[in-house]
Amino acid sequence: MPLNYSKWDQLELSDDSDIEEHPNIDKKSMIRWKQQDIHQKRADRQVRISKLKTEVALNGTLRPRIMSLLTSLTDLPPVQALSTFSNLVQQLRTSPSPDKPNTGAPNQPTYDVMLLHLLEQVTKEATDIKGPKIGEGEEDKMVARLEERLRHHNGLLDARTKECEAELEKEEKESKMKITSEGIHDGFDSGYVNPATPNPMEETKKPLKSKASSSSSAIEVLNPQASTSQISTTSPDSDAEDDELPVATPVALAFLSVPYLDFDKAFEFVQRNPTVMFESTTDALLLEAFNAEIAGDKKKARICVEKGLLVQFCRKLGKDGVRLFFQRMRQGGPGGQKAISIFLKDVTETYDRMAARVIAMNAETAQRKLDHPDEGEEQIQLVAEGGASISFNVPSGPPPETIQLEGEGTEGMDPVDVQKYLMRQWNIFDGFEERMKSALRKESLEEVNKVLGKMGLEEAEKVVGLMNEANILSFQDGGAIRDETKPKQEGGLFAGDEPEEDSDGAELD
Repeated sequence: MPLNYSKWDQLELSDDSDIEEHPNIDKKSMIRWKQQDIHQKRADRQVRISKLKTEVALNGTLRPRIMSLLTSLTDLPPVQALSTFSNLVQQLRTSPSPDKPNTGAPNQPTYDVMLLHLLEQVTKEATDIKGPKIGEGEEDKMVARLEERLRHHNGLLDARTKECEAELEKEEKESKMKITSEGIHDGFDSGYVNPATPNPMEETKKPLKSKASSSSSAIEVLNPQASTSQISTTSPDSDAEDDELPVATPVALAFLSVPYLDFDKAFEFVQRNPTVMFESTTDALLLEAFNAEIAGDKKKARICVEKGLLVQFCRKLGKDGVRLFFQRMRQGGPGGQKAISIFLKDVTETYDRMAARVIAMNAETAQRKLDHPDEGEEQIQLVAEGGASISFNVPSGPPPETIQLEGEGTEGMDPVDVQKYLMRQWNIFDGFEERMKSALRKESLEEVNKVLGKMGLEEAEKVVGLMNEANILSFQDGGAIRDETKPKQEGGLFAGDEPEEDSDGAELD
């Protein structure tokens, strides 16, 4: 196969034989100056390329804003068009955005300042046009003049962009004509490649797994409403997060610091933290709003609803939803006010529904307390079901230091491990308060429940867990333990949930 050596023609090498030095200048100095000239030209070319790329990007940012203003002047009635134009100029003067191109210049003006200078120039040119002066009721003539001047400057901008693109193409082509050290790269090397950053606007929820198809095996808990008492063993391939409530990330919680309906600051925050646009943020912030409303913090609840729905609106508008949403909210004039009113109406209705649900929950709780005044606080009560036989295994004292194992079934058992287990069982029992130890010695489930009922919820859960660990109290013959915890509060974000039944047939009330 013939080899192509033409690429070596692009090498730019310093050949001493090519240099013709002056009789009064030594050859080494001429070679050094020649090298400096080559490197200086390369550096100047890279600076020109960088400036051209920055100018093209700048024009690409300003052009859509000019076209948007032209559309407003064309589509709106003359009076509204002039009002929108004036409002935009006033907004750019009083509250300009700090966003600006990254040119590295010390006094680089922002996008809003550059656009303001253009609109002021357009206004001056439209006013200074020779001809009859425009009087009252002739707003259409003023709009026509503004539109004509805007189209003129937009044409100049397009022409300059094409000129920069042509010059940029020429400079890049010239920079590639010679192979330099900057273009050297490893052709056959392996390394670590950073995974692509996920796009928040393309993130979707994971479908929840049904319990019938799940491979997890659930262990019965005494109080399913207490998150600290939930214990489950799952297979390695199961997804433990599927059944959990959404939790607000630190970025989502920081989003709440943006003032209510302050779209300028909200837009700046989203630009700095794009991950706040994940779909899960809406659910997490609505749950935060619900909890804040229950706690009586109505101001925080409203902000949570507003920020959660802001994320939802942006996602519904598609991949470019962030730009479209904030453009409508910040454009000013009747169009912007209409967009804000639609968004605010949705926020208000969502908050009102949530607040009404909290009021209904509080009313249900109060009515339940009136109907059952003897219910008291939350308490754990253990009930045997399904013909279960109750077995008490209460230790009478600490085990001896040395244990001898005899009889059937003791083969292979280590006496040291048995002694440690019995000592652990005794230490757990001895750590109970006297009332519980007395109830266990009587081997009466009713007495045990009386003691549990007088304990706090967390303390009772801990005691029952220790009894289970030490095998002091057990249910046999296919029976089960039914948790009769009496909840302080009923209802929630989602009503209509039916009681579930675990794999052993134990009903969770």
